[in-house]
Amino acid sequence: MASQEVISEVIPLIEEAYFVKTDKFKNYGFTVTNLHKSLFKLKKELPNNEQIQEILPYYWYLYGPYSEVVAKAAERMESEGLLMREQNVLYLNRDKVTQEVPVDRDVRRGFNSALKHFNPTNATPFIERIYKEYSPYSFMPAFKIDFVNTIKEYISNLTLGQITLDDYSDTSVLRDSIFECETELPPHPLFDQFNTLFSSFTTDALRVFNYLREVDKDAILLNKVLRMAEDTVWTTFACGIRIVEHDPPYATRLKRWNPMYSDSLSELSSQVRAFRSDVLSTIRGTLRCEQDEKSQKFLSTVMQKTLSR
Repeated sequence: MASQEVISEVIPLIEEAYFVKTDKFKNYGFTVTNLHKSLFKLKKELPNNEQIQEILPYYWYLYGPYSEVVAKAAERMESEGLLMREQNVLYLNRDKVTQEVPVDRDVRRGFNSALKHFNPTNATPFIERIYKEYSPYSFMPAFKIDFVNTIKEYISNLTLGQITLDDYSDTSVLRDSIFECETELPPHPLFDQFNTLFSSFTTDALRVFNYLREVDKDAILLNKVLRMAEDTVWTTFACGIRIVEHDPPYATRLKRWNPMYSDSLSELSSQVRAFRSDVLSTIRGTLRCEQDEKSQKFLSTVMQKTLSR
């Protein structure tokens, strides 16, 4: 989709992104997804810059705003040695790029504003700001940021032994978070089936939260909720969101994206059923064991009283 000419226009923008904060953060890098978000933020800062709007087409997907042009430009920069990769972080090779590239004043101003709140050592606030300011549906930050992070924090505290018995009993924050997601489900007709399946997932997630509060203090089921949320629910939604939220150059992808979304809905439906079966099986199994244990204790008490007579 992206011509080599357009890619050549994007490369100086990527280089400029690295120079914006060199006064404060020396030799910092961008994760691949944060590089996409940084240029997306630049595009939002310069709505009247026709060139920037044209050469940076985006669509929303798994990790937020994504541009195939930015991806191809970064790949070319890697192949030419302008960028160096360490795991998932891209660093500018300052042996090859020794000075700021010539970009116009409008772009430099836009980058300074776009990355004003970006901290390479803790990009989480920057990521959350992108989702909460620019997501096409409020469901997205409610689920991807608030709900998922709430579960992760709960599991982390649980694993580290930092949750007291009273905290265990208070799963209201989990329940409130998923209820918020359900009230913010996207109203677009494309998501009708997704919304129905999400409501089913919500019902079973609430079973888990109630189970945590009333019966068992184990995080196994909570981890299953998290995996279901991140691996299946969000992936399905992401396959749909790019269909309705993409810049014009990606319109030709709809013939491929539509059947992929249909397949993901079928998979989500299957996974929701399996998740419900797993949840109910675990809960009923634990309750049955507890009932058997109580029965054994009762019989033991009766026998002891009988023998003592």
